[in-house]
Amino acid sequence: VWRMLASKQRDALLSQIRAEFFAQMKLMNNLAEKYRLRFDHLDSHQHIHVIPDIWRLLQTEAVRRNLPLRVPRERWGHFKRWTRRCWKWLPGGLLKQTILNVYLRKVPQEIGYFGILETGRMDKSALAAIFQSVGQSRFFDTYEINIHPSALTEKFEHEAVCCSDADKQFHASSWREKEFQTLNCEYVLRLAQQYGFVLDGFSQ
Repeated sequence: VWRMLASKQRDALLSQIRAEFFAQMKLMNNLAEKYRLRFDHLDSHQHIHVIPDIWRLLQTEAVRRNLPLRVPRERWGHFKRWTRRCWKWLPGGLLKQTILNVYLRKVPQEIGYFGILETGRMDKSALAAIFQSVGQSRFFDTYEINIHPSALTEKFEHEAVCCSDADKQFHASSWREKEFQTLNCEYVLRLAQQYGFVLDGFSQ
């Protein structure tokens, strides 16, 4: 995307992005009204909204709707523990966070964020490290922890809409089931309470 935005196709691409964004917002409004739902913040798949041209579009809408806009800038305090356990996938998360930090270097952050360095592998030990890190040095009142939980079923795998082989592999990953179990784990809930966390959504 960023390559196209830096090319002669920039204006045409931005027009398409704007049209798609407002189409999705219209759909969400209809679903919220039909099912009495409430969407309470804005973000994007793979955080592409941090690209400056796209950021300005979403930021304008976030301000108009009084919604938080995700700032995926993750602190490094609990990072070292992973160099011993997950070196095979760590470089990808490290590179991704570095790129996001470059895009977001001038963007103020009011809500803390975790979910890049452990993306797709948020188990009990990862949440424990996050809770402990924040409990020892809290920089924000609110933190977002990005998790991809799913109770995998044969029907789900058959019906899942995937845009690439990597996406298909992610949808079928056993880690999604592990993350689902993690969020329903009494140990995690007790740990959150121990470090003074109140688990909730943005709307609360």
